[in-house]
Amino acid sequence: MVLYYRLPELEKDTEVRLVVDDGEGRRVRAFSSKPAEGFTKWDGGPDEEPTVPKKAGLNRFVWEMRYLTIPGVPSVYIEGSYSGHKAPPGRYRVTLDATGRTATATAEILPNPLYTVAPEASREYHQVMLGMERDLTAMHELVNALHEKRTQLEALLKTLPADETFAGVRRDGQALVEKLTAWDADMVSRRTRAYDDVENYAQKFTANVLFLINQTESELPRVTQASRDRLEETAAAWKALRARAEDMRTRDIPSLNQRLWELGIGAIWKD
Repeated sequence: MVLYYRLPELEKDTEVRLVVDDGEGRRVRAFSSKPAEGFTKWDGGPDEEPTVPKKAGLNRFVWEMRYLTIPGVPSVYIEGSYSGHKAPPGRYRVTLDATGRTATATAEILPNPLYTVAPEASREYHQVMLGMERDLTAMHELVNALHEKRTQLEALLKTLPADETFAGVRRDGQALVEKLTAWDADMVSRRTRAYDDVENYAQKFTANVLFLINQTESELPRVTQASRDRLEETAAAWKALRARAEDMRTRDIPSLNQRLWELGIGAIWKD
């Protein structure tokens, strides 16, 4: 979808936003003239989001008609596409926002006339793809959050005094580090950092979910029975993995944190 728009001369730090909503007003994608803060490119990771041009005069931006890009786990190589699925046929609203002024246009994505796919099959495909992408986003965000907490805990354990007063919290802290490490190893393969590593090290849970997303996406917007069966398996596995993570996040970490406070160390955790 090729979008053209005119802008006046803008200040260098002025942000221009371009937002795409579906016909029901639900957010599909949002782009900015400012690059994403903290983005780091690594092999086997997602691409950086495109930025909105904002030169004075006529500008051109191309939306590839896909949903949100799935975030990755820094330095973890997964041989797959993090791109969101293609937006289904229907009406869309595009809003450009600059200096508090907005301009809106509507557009329509038409079904491919070469394919005969029932509307209900197309709607199911869209919901299944959207659900898998949201789940994988939640998985990677949880992996990144717990990895940060583990890193903080490992650093803190190195600073604890050697006397017996801290022996118990040191022992329990190390046990939690091992618990976090084991969960992380079930979720992602941190030894996979380049294209040939996937042949040497087993791919873990989130990589397999990404593979399922890539294999389910098709020019024919319908979900095969094989994808349904595999999705049911991964949903059950994710339920168990998420329960383990939530147990550490809501019980083990706060409990250890409370003991650190009582020993005068203080809390270091952050969400």
